[in-house]
Order: sequence, then C-alpha cells, then structure tokens
Amino acid sequence: MFISSRRLGALLAPSGFITAYDDQSCFRMVFTRASGIEDLFELVVIHALGSRGNAVPARVGCAIVPGWTALRGLYISELLSEIADSHEAGVAEIENFDAAVRWERSLADIAPNRAAALAGSKGRGLLADTVNSRRKASDAFSALDLRGGVKQEFQRLCGSATRQQLGVASALIRCPGTMNIPGGWDAYDLASLSLVVSDRTLTGPDLSQEHRIALHILASRISDEPGWNLRPKAENR
Repeated sequence: MFISSRRLGALLAPSGFITAYDDQSCFRMVFTRASGIEDLFELVVIHALGSRGNAVPARVGCAIVPGWTALRGLYISELLSEIADSHEAGVAEIENFDAAVRWERSLADIAPNRAAALAGSKGRGLLADTVNSRRKASDAFSALDLRGGVKQEFQRLCGSATRQQLGVASALIRCPGTMNIPGGWDAYDLASLSLVVSDRTLTGPDLSQEHRIALHILASRISDEPGWNLRPKAENR
C-alpha cells in the first residue's frame, strides 16, 4: 500500500483531524474530528482493497462515535468519487509513490469540507434516530468509576449484579456483530454488564438495534477510542 497514514494525518491535521485508527495489515485508516454539531464526529475513512492495497476508495462520514466502532446505525457516509479513477466504482488505482502523494493531497483538499457538509445535511437526523441509544449509553457510563481501570470496575459490578444480570450480559457479548474494537474484550465485558445493570428493560440476550447501538457507544467510551477527548470537557467527563 503506497498511501501513508502519517502523510495523510499531517495533511488533515490543520483541519482538526486526528488519527483514530490505523491498521496497515488490513489497509484501513480512520481520521476523526469533533463536528460543529454537538455530539457528532466527522470522519475520513480509507479501506484499501486488493492483496497489495492499491485499489483505494475513500469516504467521509458523520458519526456518533469517533473511530473504528462507527458501524451501521452509528455512521452515515459518502464516497469521495471526485478523487477516484472511476466515479461509479469510487476507487483510485495507486501504483507508485508519486500517485499516492497526489491522491493524498487531493483528499486533504476535498475531504474536510465534504465531511462538514455531510454532517450539516445528515447529522441532526442521525442524532435524532439515536437519541434513546445515546441516553442509555450515557446513563450507564455516568455510573462507572474507571479510575482503577476497566477490569477493576468490571469486578466491582460483578459483585453487585444478580445472577440473571450476569447471564444476560454474558449472552450479549456473544451476539453476532457485537465485538468491533480490536482486542476490546474487556471494554465489551464491562459495557454489556453496565448496560444490563443500568437498563432494567434489558432482561434477555436478544439485542434490539437501540440496545446494540448503545452497547457500541458504551464500549467506545470505556476503551477511550481516540477522538472522545476532542469534545468539550464538560461533555467528556
């Protein structure tokens, strides 16, 4: 893969973006910034294709989480077809260093304004659609004490939870599509248990879309994904 996350990060930094995720093994990188709309993030996402990562689509998005956990229901995106070889496919073929540098500069010129425009047109709808999920996640997160670490807080909750709550929480993290943060077992263990303890309507292992979104937000907050610190301090407690 000729695209460089380091070069792109430097190009996007003046527009307020930071690197939220970078995994060269799967040719994926995510850059994020706080949106001008409260409780919203703007993203630039690159996930190259092919065995060498030379087929490169790029997307901008608005999301209610800052990085890797931006999944369906938490994220709206648009393809940056302007910098693609094929507008229909949205993919640029990057075969050498010079082509990569030109493409990176084009992306940095276009992506910040496109991300802001998308947030302006779609962001408030996303916030309205997820208001209950965000409230559930916020209620559960506000009850946690992470000063001693995630594992210590999980053990504390285990000591006060009922057997039924422990069983439901254990079942939740095994639901298809639940785990999304690489190496995030501890975050999801705590997120699922704290959500069950906080929300007494969650009494079975079947997650509604509302609860699934809340679980991902909560796991993202607990793992402190890069980007949460970009929000105003009063919102980031």
